[in-house]
Amino acid sequence: MSADLLHLLSSFPCAPGSSLLPNLRVLSWPGDSDDVFPFIRFFLPPTLLCLNFPGEYWPACKQTFMSFLHIHCPHLKEFSSTPPPPDAADCISDFIITAEHLASIDCGIPNEAAMKHLMSKSSIRYLTIDMPDDDQYEPAEDINLPTTEKFSLHAQGLDQASEFMQQIKLRPVSVDFLLGDVAPAPFIWGFFDQLSNSLDHDKLEILKYSIEGIVDNPRANQYIYELEENALEPLFIFRNLVIVQLENFRMPYLDDAMAVQIAYAWPHLEELKLSTGQDWQTDTGQLRTSTLMLHGVGYITSHCRKLHTLGLVFDPTDDCAMLKAEWINDNIRILDVGASPIENPVAIAATLLFLMLGVKEIWTKPALKNLSLGIGLVPIADRRAERWTPVLEMVTVFGSMRDGAKADGRAEARKDLLEELAKEGFLTTMRIKRGQKESSSEQPES
Repeated sequence: MSADLLHLLSSFPCAPGSSLLPNLRVLSWPGDSDDVFPFIRFFLPPTLLCLNFPGEYWPACKQTFMSFLHIHCPHLKEFSSTPPPPDAADCISDFIITAEHLASIDCGIPNEAAMKHLMSKSSIRYLTIDMPDDDQYEPAEDINLPTTEKFSLHAQGLDQASEFMQQIKLRPVSVDFLLGDVAPAPFIWGFFDQLSNSLDHDKLEILKYSIEGIVDNPRANQYIYELEENALEPLFIFRNLVIVQLENFRMPYLDDAMAVQIAYAWPHLEELKLSTGQDWQTDTGQLRTSTLMLHGVGYITSHCRKLHTLGLVFDPTDDCAMLKAEWINDNIRILDVGASPIENPVAIAATLLFLMLGVKEIWTKPALKNLSLGIGLVPIADRRAERWTPVLEMVTVFGSMRDGAKADGRAEARKDLLEELAKEGFLTTMRIKRGQKESSSEQPES
């Protein structure tokens, strides 16, 4: 919004202490220059519930305004801003201490006094911590926030995130970690183990961990960042997980035995995505393969019956004879195969139709341009994406044929039932046509 327009709007009659928009509940104010920000006072009704400052500049007038925000908006429930510089961070922390009804905070990292104050507030439900890259913040110790339902932590490095999680106790339903870089596998295992000490085991239902720019990060292709087979074991203590998104980790050692443990540990899963956010290409240009086979995929689908979205990188080229007849899940609608290899689309389509009766979408990674069979060899064409595409087409066609056969079977069964009822005298009038059946019920005359 330009300064000229704000001048025009503020020229409308407005009683002192009132707002141009008295019924406003949500306000996002991106203008943070010295000539624009002061006009915010004309748009702040005392009933405002949500305020967002997406601008990165914090002039003196904006910092001074924070000192009076609790007076202008006494009922404010949600406050968010881009991570502020250190001098402005203290102003925000002071506001957090004076605010009475805050339920959602997303404004960098509050100082120790503000974090201690939040411990005494039962109203906090949503908390987002965005840690500065330079580590210039005031660490708080022994923080316990039992009422927080959704917790998000943004940090450049895993060491920052680990240090913060060591000082906090939470009972959230949802946690979301966004990291700026990859970390060696042992550090990831240690972080997952730390979560078992920081988070309530029974209440957690949603766990997300993602890494910014993972596809364009050359370090992600190195073997040192591949997770070991037992990397997920510290997380198995969270028995009520419903959504698990760990897409940005390459897990080539996750095998069928680990799939059994996943299904046992997380029986309530509705969405599971592991390793599908990586290309699985090593720093030598070769394609890394998974030790997870169709047997493990089938075990998870059959024992986690609430799954509707499944993302796994697996090797579908093994023999399917070990799949059991009862391993069926008709809830799965989305299958993300990520970087999974493929040789025979017809056989895979038939197997997936057997395992996942209702699948509607199959996602795969785009083709790589520099895939190689080995160091110094000529690059080969990556045909995984184009081979997975007909799998979905075949699954769709086969599924339509199966549904049609089921409909015909139900129609024949209904026809037989109506004929039997007619023989017994319960139906005196009956019209039966294939594909459309109508009947009128009449009680026999006494």
